[in-house]
Amino acid sequence: MPSLPRFALGFLLGLGAIVAGFLLLFHQQLGAPTESSRWAYEINVRKRQLAAAIQGPKLLLVGGSSTLFGLSARQIQEATGCPTVNLGTHAGLGPQYILRSAQAIARPGDTVLLGFEYELYDYPATVTGKGWSDSLFLDYVFARDPDYFRALPLAQQWSFAMFLSYDRLKEGLHNQRNAPRRVESPVLNVTNLNAFGDQIGHPAANRPPDSAYKNQCSIPLAHGLSAHPKGFPDFQLFIQWAKQNRIRVLATFPSICHRPEYDLVPAQETSRDLQRFFEAEGVQVLGDAREGMLPSDQMFDTMYHPTDDGQREHTRRLLVHLAPLLQASSSQAQGLSQTH
Repeated sequence: MPSLPRFALGFLLGLGAIVAGFLLLFHQQLGAPTESSRWAYEINVRKRQLAAAIQGPKLLLVGGSSTLFGLSARQIQEATGCPTVNLGTHAGLGPQYILRSAQAIARPGDTVLLGFEYELYDYPATVTGKGWSDSLFLDYVFARDPDYFRALPLAQQWSFAMFLSYDRLKEGLHNQRNAPRRVESPVLNVTNLNAFGDQIGHPAANRPPDSAYKNQCSIPLAHGLSAHPKGFPDFQLFIQWAKQNRIRVLATFPSICHRPEYDLVPAQETSRDLQRFFEAEGVQVLGDAREGMLPSDQMFDTMYHPTDDGQREHTRRLLVHLAPLLQASSSQAQGLSQTH
């Protein structure tokens, strides 16, 4: 065999062996828990348990950590009498995964209130071309939800696997044999959930000294959404599924630290664009973007995390729009029960 074809064959065989070895190690580490994914996993499990314990129609607050920190399911339930669970979780999990998790929890007759961070509507293109690929999301799926990963199309599995770093591969293989060392956070801890799934333990007095909320800015809000926001199809699919399963969907705007940029025209356009999108899908939008904007003294550590005072204030503003809808639904349900 001439030297050049022999070299090419050897190169291809060697490359194939490397890829095969990587894929073998990759699949060996699937399902190995990581400390970086623990908090999100533990609060998600707890919130599913809280929702499953409710018999009959309920309200589910769905979004990232702006929902977790920024809305009070307890306050809503006490004001309206409607059983309510805060399903807010880590926004790094992305819209598709968070909405999929809500699908597993919601039941016919429930109401889902969407309150996502602006970035989840208009996330940037990624090299996968397949959607959300945040590093925390990939870490979470590899460590905590390998069944989700295995159910993906092979092309998407391959794309996601290519994001696995050498250090993360070593960590996963190590954790298959050795439980990761727990590092407890005083704030991001499942013990800081109340019986409604709300974040607690975040008063201004406990604000970390190095909080960055004043310097953070939401680009999609400050500069406007792109012409074709990449997150919109995820929400369209969820809304279609909800309609088919007799689940009402409402939408609102997230809690966020106010900045001067948010008073300008691009931010107003973002609010209108989101309202137009949801209304075109038959979803009622509660309030506007400004009602989710809070002063810096009511923010905790990030631009999307209010203090407990900010949480109460944002929920109070939301209830102006939400309470009449929930009370009307309750009255309608009681009327139907009396006729049967």
